[in-house]
Amino acid sequence: MVAAASTSPLMEAPAPLVKEGVPAAEGVVAPPSSALDLDDLAAGRSRKTAVTGARASKKGPGKDALMRSPSPPARSQGKLLESSSVGGKKKKSFVDNNKKVSQKRNDDDDDVLITQAELALHDSPASSWIAIDGDVYDVTAFLARHPGGPRTLLATAGRDASESFRLMHPEKVRKMLPSFRIGTLVRGNQDNKKGEDDSVEVDETAQAFHDLDREFEKWGWYEKEPLYYAALLARLAVLLGTSITLLVHEQSPAIVRLFGAVLLGVFWQQVAFVGHDCGHNSVMRDRGSEFWLGIVVGNLLNGIDIDWWKSTHNVHHVAVNSVHYDPDIQHLPVLALDERFCDGENYSFYHMRFMPFDAISRAITRYQHVYFYPLMAVARFNLYVQSLCHIALQHYHAFLATPTKAPKSSKVTSVAKRSPRQELAPAPAPEPEFEHSALAPRPAAPAPASSVPNAIVSKTHLIARLLTFMGYFAWVTAVMSQVPGAELRFACVLTSHVVCGLMLHTMISASHFSRDMYNGRPCAELTNWVKLQLSGTLNYATSRAWDWLYGGLQFQIEHHLYPRLSRRHLRAASTHVEALCSKLGLEYHAISFYEANREVIITLGQCAGATRSE
Repeated sequence: MVAAASTSPLMEAPAPLVKEGVPAAEGVVAPPSSALDLDDLAAGRSRKTAVTGARASKKGPGKDALMRSPSPPARSQGKLLESSSVGGKKKKSFVDNNKKVSQKRNDDDDDVLITQAELALHDSPASSWIAIDGDVYDVTAFLARHPGGPRTLLATAGRDASESFRLMHPEKVRKMLPSFRIGTLVRGNQDNKKGEDDSVEVDETAQAFHDLDREFEKWGWYEKEPLYYAALLARLAVLLGTSITLLVHEQSPAIVRLFGAVLLGVFWQQVAFVGHDCGHNSVMRDRGSEFWLGIVVGNLLNGIDIDWWKSTHNVHHVAVNSVHYDPDIQHLPVLALDERFCDGENYSFYHMRFMPFDAISRAITRYQHVYFYPLMAVARFNLYVQSLCHIALQHYHAFLATPTKAPKSSKVTSVAKRSPRQELAPAPAPEPEFEHSALAPRPAAPAPASSVPNAIVSKTHLIARLLTFMGYFAWVTAVMSQVPGAELRFACVLTSHVVCGLMLHTMISASHFSRDMYNGRPCAELTNWVKLQLSGTLNYATSRAWDWLYGGLQFQIEHHLYPRLSRRHLRAASTHVEALCSKLGLEYHAISFYEANREVIITLGQCAGATRSE
């Protein structure tokens, strides 16, 4: 039995949104010039989608049909869900972009139906289930091997992770899913039986952004461009060579050496953007080359461990501005970015420890709006420490600690088959939904940190990361040792770090610190995923001439909505996203860099005032 989703208007009229006066990205082949119909994109898209699969039995085609509802598809719009009987087993082919991903299904009588309440129970390292497009997967045994780190999966465990999976992974990763599948998500109650209509409403906002995502895919904006980065790295090599020459030349006066230190700070900022793109696997066409480039631009040239960066940044994308899950906003006792941080003891599900707002935190943060920029100026030193601790801990577990067995996958029984003695335990209280108007309750602390599996990494890669990290300090020390005089040498070291800190850390912080924050996990609902990214980020309104300075991160909205977008296409994508947000009545916060910093200082001052008044 074949059920076809409604054909999207975008598939018929693929031309992009083109804003007058906004040229296409340089060196990019412009899409068709006819305008995309926003009315088709934004209006009349709400509909019901039901997928009907006929389950085959050994005696022939089954009489019953299991009606199930996957999460609204991101890239399956206008495609087919095909089912067929193969060798007594059921296979479903998910057709997407002319690619087929076959997923084995059990016979009709053996398929496991899992309610949302039961899914919510499996949200810990001991048992981690996630739902993707209506199927439930047990990823407990995969936590330690997940390339993005175990905590990225744990941030979505027990919930529907369809959106984060689609937007952060290429389609080829979907081929890995069948080996982890344990059942079908039932979107009703526990008594839902086969044959009942369990369709879901596809939200028009989510569908519109899905349609735009497919257009970006069709235009090739997700394609890797190694030649572009080769040219960029060549320019950065010239910048580094110029900096080192000015620093070590015997006849260079002090002012010239200091200028060389400034250029070194600019180099670190610029090469960090390449490391960022490597972390998103958007540079090289194969994963192995991406890793080695990542440790060169990250560990060797920048002194920031690429694996540490990926482990934090992936969680940041999945749980942007969550008080309890996003490590990029958890900076107590030196910064309290929201009044929620001042509300007693919050638990960091990334660091697996409490973040107490005690007397020390209260005394320090009351002046945070005053020392924010000096703190950003020396923030680079904190990255050294974080990277070193991350590498050292992984070396300990890889070479010294007693190996521990990975947790096994869970065994489940079909909801439809459970006897009265197999009833589910009461579902936990639902975590607060995405909100900004009030303080939602804090989530309870989980099991001890030791229960989180340590990431399994290649010992060869681990040694390479350590050697390149040490190599960074070796070449920086060798360069700075050629600067005569201890005072001038210290001034050059400090200048280079201050320049990089103010240019890089201030730029990143100002795009998130003043935006809305919330308690608990990120929401699974598709509409909330879009609104979550829009409310947690902002763009810098800059001219094309300054694109080199910001490295694409002035378009944080587009980067968070579509993390795999190539840096070269972010400016063109912002035109489409802004127009779509305007049509849908959604906030699209794009302001100048000055205004963004002003909002951060106001936010810090308000939180500091709240601590002084207590």
